[in-house]
Amino acid sequence: MVSEPPRTGQPLELVRRGPVRRMLAQDPSVEVPATGASLRLRITPGTAGATHRCEVLLRAGVGGH
Repeated sequence: MVSEPPRTGQPLELVRRGPVRRMLAQDPSVEVPATGASLRLRITPGTAGATHRCEVLLRAGVGGH
């Protein structure tokens, strides 16, 4: 969970270090500039208390799915 206390309205960029196989789903407010060796997300804030979600596949599941 991340909050944006300054409430500047500017996009927030997050980086997750570690491989990401692919994006499964994302809200329109979540941009995905990069996947692969790491994941970069750019989240455009909305109204106070808004939730922004994305779902990623970190590795292949059991049986190669």
